Parts: sequence; structure tokens; C-alpha cells
Amino acid sequence: EKDVLTSAKEAKLEIGDKILEVNGKKTDTFYDIMKAVVVAANVKMPFKIERNGSVFTQEITPKLNPKTGAGVIGIYPFVPLSIDFISPSSIADKAGLLKGDEIKSIEGKDIYNTIDLQEELRIIANAEKESFTLGFERRGKMQNASINIVKLKDGSIDLGLGFKKEKIVVAGTSFFRSIIAGFVQTHETIMLTFKGFILLFKGVDLKQAVSGPLRITHMIGDVAQGGFKMSLAEGFRGILSFISIISISLFIMNLLPIPVLDGGLILLSFIEAVMRREISPKVTYRVQFIGFAFIAILFVFALTADIMFLAG
Repeated sequence: EKDVLTSAKEAKLEIGDKILEVNGKKTDTFYDIMKAVVVAANVKMPFKIERNGSVFTQEITPKLNPKTGAGVIGIYPFVPLSIDFISPSSIADKAGLLKGDEIKSIEGKDIYNTIDLQEELRIIANAEKESFTLGFERRGKMQNASINIVKLKDGSIDLGLGFKKEKIVVAGTSFFRSIIAGFVQTHETIMLTFKGFILLFKGVDLKQAVSGPLRITHMIGDVAQGGFKMSLAEGFRGILSFISIISISLFIMNLLPIPVLDGGLILLSFIEAVMRREISPKVTYRVQFIGFAFIAILFVFALTADIMFLAG
């Protein structure tokens, strides 16, 4: 992990930099940046960056994360520590924190964003402390709160709060323009899926990168949970987007030239058309049996990887 997530540091990016373009394409949201990076492992690309009012271009090469098969540059969205909501009966609620408070420090150490916060909470969790001091600003005045530590099953600390995020408003489109946009996004997803297949042959840890039905169900749950925390509409939008990606991926998988799948049957029909005669039933049976065995092995492999993921 540490060796993977170094591209941003090597390029000397700084906290607060704003990425305007990646490889000549505008990046209005963090998702736009990730969409360009994940399929470009080991490919040098120009990044247009704004820093303190000045704009410059920096070439960055995303590195391959063998656990996911995605290109990464080691950046995260900058989320200030201004509290937007607090879960009832959570650690933060019991400590007396309120919506609008801005977290400034932990144990006297200044922190500036959610990544800083997560790192300090990880250190505290490993230190086996019973409590820690959290500094925050409320209505212009600095205050401290003593936080009693309650760990989750995995040993991490969840304060039970969320932070105010910057909202990006995208102009709506007409019904027909939306239909066209749907086709464009489908095409982009198909191309991303093919690029994802190519990454599987570039040193990816298949046990981590390949997901079966159990892990896909787990992912849908995570997407739904994260979306519904923001709003009902965002929750359904996230679920439908995820399902559409799975549907497109299955569509492509089904067209691969593997016997038993539709793509394999199309290939056999094409061969018969070229040969101008039917392939013997015996040969067809053996080819389809090989295809079935391949699919069965792939399914067992994915299911085993799912069980190991859930057990870990």
C-alpha cells in the first residue's frame, strides 16, 4: 500500500491543490478525477492544477494498486472538519458536540481535514487509551471535549458524525438530452470495463480484484448506506448507478468468445459460416464442456475470494 500510493508525493502535490483537468478533460468533481485515473495505471498524464491562484501543468503517472487493479495517485477530497450531523447516542453526541462545531485538534495536535482525523483516530486506537481530548471551535471560541473511546468490532473508532461537504450543482437537461447522455455514459462504462480487463493481466492480485456475488452484495450495501445518509434520492441514485454498471459488465462478459456464453456461440456460428459447414456435435460438445469448466472454475475462484474477504 505504501509503495503504491506515492504518485502525488512524487509530483509534489500539496494539500489544497485543485485539479482542473486530467489528460485534457475537465474535472468538475472528484469522481471525474478518479474516473480518469483508475484506468491509467503506469500511464503518464498531464494534470492541470490550481494552487494559490496560479495554474500550472504537472505530469503524473498513476501507479497500479494490485489489490484493486485500479490506477491510483494517492489523493483524497479535501473535507474540512465542520460538523454537519451527529448520530444520536454516538460518541460525539455523548461528548456534547453539536452541528456547526469545527474540530481543530486531537490531543493537542492540529488537524485540518478528514484524512488527518482518521490517521489520529487510528493512532489512538492502537495506543489502547480509554479517552482522548478533542479540541473544537464553537461560535468563534475554542473548547475541549473529553472523548470516551468505544471501539467497533474491527478495533477502529467511529465518532458518529459527518462533515459538511461542498455541493456541486450540475445543470439539468431535457428528457431527450438525458437519453443521449445515458448512451454516452453507457459507452464510457463499456470502454472502462474493457480497460479493466486489460489491467487484470498487469500484475493484479486476482483474489483481491475479482469480486463474486457475496462481495458485490456487500458493495451494494455500502453504496446504499453512504447514499441514504445524504438523502433518499442520492441513495436510490447510487444503487441504480451501481446496478447499471453491473448490468453492462455482465453484458460484456456474456459476449466474450467463451464457449457456453452467447459470445462463444456467436464465434462458433462465425466459424461455421467461414467453413460453410456445420461443426460436428462431438466437437461442439467438447468445446462447450471446456467453456463450462472454465466458467465453473471462475465462479469457485470468485466465491472463494468473497469468503476470504468477508472472513478477513
